Amino acid sequence: MNGWEAYIGLAVAVAYFGIMNSSDFQGQTLGKRILKIRVVDKNGQYIPMKTSLFRALLLQLPFFFFNGLTAHYFPNFLMPVAVLIVLASLFLAVGLPYFYLFNSQTRQSIHDLICKTYVVPEGERGEFDTKPAPKFHYVIVSVISGLLFLIIFLPMVLSSLSPAVSKNQKLENELSRIHPVKSVSAIVRSRVDKEEGYDTEIFYINMDEYPKDSAAFADKAEQLVREMYRVEGKYDALSIVLTKQCSIGIAGIMIERTYNYRLNDKRDMFTDDTRVHQITVLQLGYLKGKTITVIAK
Repeated sequence: MNGWEAYIGLAVAVAYFGIMNSSDFQGQTLGKRILKIRVVDKNGQYIPMKTSLFRALLLQLPFFFFNGLTAHYFPNFLMPVAVLIVLASLFLAVGLPYFYLFNSQTRQSIHDLICKTYVVPEGERGEFDTKPAPKFHYVIVSVISGLLFLIIFLPMVLSSLSPAVSKNQKLENELSRIHPVKSVSAIVRSRVDKEEGYDTEIFYINMDEYPKDSAAFADKAEQLVREMYRVEGKYDALSIVLTKQCSIGIAGIMIERTYNYRLNDKRDMFTDDTRVHQITVLQLGYLKGKTITVIAK
């Protein structure tokens, strides 16, 4: 689906919750109908469609952003936009559980506070307490969001401007001449096998579809990595991981084909079962299932 899966999933989720929680359906999704609760405004009236859609967007955006939308590449000139999106999503992600737990006056979470809506029992009528949540709650959420950004995302933003990333971009461009590639990233992982440790440089090559001959493509990637990164002498092994995924945020599938190569003659670190293998990960909400298949090179 060429990278649009997460956006489609977000649109479907916003449409469902936005329409069902609006006045057209008496402020109830199917789940709220079972629990006998509803969404209303401060006067106890059902909310209009535009308010309900905006409320649904605030509720769903953090989940979908961190489960798919961040996978898309931001050019360097759009990095300020990416930073603002990350900060807003972090604020919502932290605010959703925080305000529900600590806003003891109304139990409104951040999306309800912004939209001035309430989730109440089905039979409850009349006006509701409209006293705003204490400002120190917003300060606490902002501080937590800022710390998370500094710890998790700022290093990623800074690294995206480094020469190593520009080298990854060159590798991506070279590989794209052979087969379309979405992104390239690299990590170093230390492993222990039979009480002997070795370091592996792992290159993740993300694409929409696998090439007809994945093994030949991986061999070409290995050759380019050896030429561009000078990995001999630095690491014991090199792994080329071809990945493709389809995710709509709440559900998805990811497939990884791993091709392992030795970088020294000390010993063969890979058996026939580990030299080339494929991992398939199925995800539904917070549930994940994984299968590993050995494939012949």
